[in-house]
Amino acid sequence: MAIKSDTGKLFLLLNKCVPENQYIERTLLIEKIREMQEYRELRLYTPAKKLFLSMLDEDRLKEIEIEKLQKIYESIPFIATAIESIINFIHSGDVSSINEDDAPDYCDADSLKRTIEKFSNTSELENYTNIDDNDFEVIFCSNTVKSLGEFAKTLSSSEISDIYNVIRKQYEGKYYCIPSKEIKSVKKALISILPKLIEKNKELKEEKWRFSLLKILYAILSGFLFFFLVKLNMFYSLGIIVYLVVSFIPLILLMILG
Repeated sequence: MAIKSDTGKLFLLLNKCVPENQYIERTLLIEKIREMQEYRELRLYTPAKKLFLSMLDEDRLKEIEIEKLQKIYESIPFIATAIESIINFIHSGDVSSINEDDAPDYCDADSLKRTIEKFSNTSELENYTNIDDNDFEVIFCSNTVKSLGEFAKTLSSSEISDIYNVIRKQYEGKYYCIPSKEIKSVKKALISILPKLIEKNKELKEEKWRFSLLKILYAILSGFLFFFLVKLNMFYSLGIIVYLVVSFIPLILLMILG
């Protein structure tokens, strides 16, 4: 790569005159990095802002040893592409198996190439996620939710139509990225049992209606019994005991059960 800046040309000349000088070599390498098109693009690439400030800012480069600086120089052409691949994967890839070990080393060109290859396998289905492009690195964190897990078993058929809001409320305050195929699978399972649940609910309603009718009939019969005992002038003696046993006590039990 040809050096264009006056500072770079000067240190290129100094490097030839004073070889193996650490300060001159570092300054020359930093100038090469600053003049790279990929470096200038990274400076303007919003998702790479945190990375740029922590590792690629000119003041940071001045603090890095030459060996590592050389590795950064070799890796810069792949950084933006690797980040784009990760972001695309978050939106439409199977993230369920992604963990901390999959995070790339931005100072290693080979690591970035592996990342680009691994995260290039996306689908047409969009994942449901609250991860912003600027926070793409949280996909590698162990506490980022990447599967519904046991929560899927608690979902009811009534939550099918609003499943995305249900997930959002469940994981409020956390980063989550749920694979589309998992959500589709849960929805399919809930939909398949919906007819059985509707039929069961219908049976329960019919059973409750019959039980309510039984209580009404029992109350009417109880009233007839009360009237009959009063007519026979038995209510104030043995009749009251009979009435309580065969009328009020069973009626109270029916009320409790129903």
